Amino acid sequence: MSRKSLAFHKDVIEGKRKAYAWGLGGAMQYLLLQAPYRFDGIIDGLAKDDSKGTVSGIPLYSPDVLSQLDPLETTIVVFADPIRFFRQIKRQVRRYGEFPVVMPFVEFRDYPLLSGDKQVRSEARVYWRSRLRHALHDMRGAESIKPVKNRVALWNYALAKGGAERQLVLLALGLRKLGWEVDFITIGKDQPKTDSWANEMRLAGVNRFILPTQRDYLSIVEEDSRERAIASYLGPYFVLPALHEMVATATILWDRKPELLISYLDYSNIVAAIAAVASGVPKILMSGRNVAPSQFPGLRGFPIKKHELKGVYRSLLELPGVYLCNNSQSGAESYRRWLGLASDSGKISVVPNAVSTPVSSVHSDVRKSFNLGATSPLIVGVMRFSEEKCPQGFVDVFERVLSRHPDAHAILVGDGALKSQIQKVVAERGLTRQLHFAGMQDLSYPFLRAADLLLLTSRMEGMPNVILEAQSVGCPVVATRVGGVMEAMAPVLHSNVFEFQDWESMAARCSELLTDPDRRKWEGSQARKYLLENRDSVTLAKQTLAACERVEAEDIGCHSRRAFDVNACSSPIA
Repeated sequence: MSRKSLAFHKDVIEGKRKAYAWGLGGAMQYLLLQAPYRFDGIIDGLAKDDSKGTVSGIPLYSPDVLSQLDPLETTIVVFADPIRFFRQIKRQVRRYGEFPVVMPFVEFRDYPLLSGDKQVRSEARVYWRSRLRHALHDMRGAESIKPVKNRVALWNYALAKGGAERQLVLLALGLRKLGWEVDFITIGKDQPKTDSWANEMRLAGVNRFILPTQRDYLSIVEEDSRERAIASYLGPYFVLPALHEMVATATILWDRKPELLISYLDYSNIVAAIAAVASGVPKILMSGRNVAPSQFPGLRGFPIKKHELKGVYRSLLELPGVYLCNNSQSGAESYRRWLGLASDSGKISVVPNAVSTPVSSVHSDVRKSFNLGATSPLIVGVMRFSEEKCPQGFVDVFERVLSRHPDAHAILVGDGALKSQIQKVVAERGLTRQLHFAGMQDLSYPFLRAADLLLLTSRMEGMPNVILEAQSVGCPVVATRVGGVMEAMAPVLHSNVFEFQDWESMAARCSELLTDPDRRKWEGSQARKYLLENRDSVTLAKQTLAACERVEAEDIGCHSRRAFDVNACSSPIA
């Protein structure tokens, strides 16, 4: 929020201006609870005449009310969807005068910025971080639910085509095989190319829950309810839609009463863990991304400012029954250093990724669809086209391989922001006839079965699912020595791992494997045997549950328990 906009909010807080909200969107009740001041009216931008009605005791008006107000004494706060309507609302308001039009105020984010003094701002940030920390401790000290034994809630932003999502599906399947009742909670509908995963869970008896929209919660949050209490309590700290997602998730958890909640990736971890704390779930396990978010400068879209993320994680991990895991030693160490945790804190575990065992062995369709002969040397890459995956490195290695094997082909499976750039590079180098783009696919297995080897050129990784998948079908792997790659590889393949950007050595090893089919077959069979013995979904489930075993009853009970007081939570913490 700009300093100018903050000044208008400050005037309202200090009583120098009146605030009018604009819009009757689904977020309205949350925004009313979040505001540190009372609104004198709510403007319905679509109304033709002034209404006699009220919303939460606040008068409802048409835009014409602005003709009776002084722009120097009034601030318009946009409650409608800002992405879709902010500019349109500003134009509509300007018809009545030069009223300031601003976004809603969130205390944790915006209060420290009200002062022009750097020292005061710094002290304010410390103060608000402390308030949030105490709020989380206060909620954790409330009475816990009476959990249903062997019922677990898995939470992720969506069922999307990604590595973390695949692991969450495998975890759900593994837990079902162990006799657990599994609730799989997401924010929205399943994204493309995930039908096979959704079907696997359906056949296994996994319960699916999709959070209701903010509009669906209008009346619930308006009432004197648990949901309103949580929204009021957390409102000063978290932006929408994350605040709603916390409240809606808490509703499901109150109803379902799981003994354990597990979430994957940073956004999901913060939203789901805080909802679980608020609803009294006894055990909470968060799973991080391949490395700490500080290693992704361009990563955005968190329920709180990115620079505050570390503090929220630390506050959560202070609580009894809340733990963090990662899929590789390198990833766990990255989070430990970022969070400043002692190496013997016991708060971060390593749970290696699993891989499913594909049923079919047919792969001829892939080669036919790209007009490749049955014996043409074929290298496959499966990746998101992003900087850390280094798709350009794949092109560089393959170009070197072609100098040794002019009849070789490569297929890149995946999509992402850099795809068009890489396609341009391929065209400029004259590789379009031999390097093919398959786009996003529902399954990678047909491509891996068709391949002579998998090539991974990433700059950064956790424990790559595609390496596990390749080994599970007997496909040898050549990869960069980054993150948890060595942990993902069967020992027989460790000699195929090279330093990042050592493209010449990687090309030479690819060439050796393409030249020696017996070696490829032996490496692939040994890798497959290793994977089937060590990385199935049941093993994943057992290791995940083992990571939670340190959450002992006395750990949960060491904090005093009391009922969560709705009235005490109906306003921000004093």
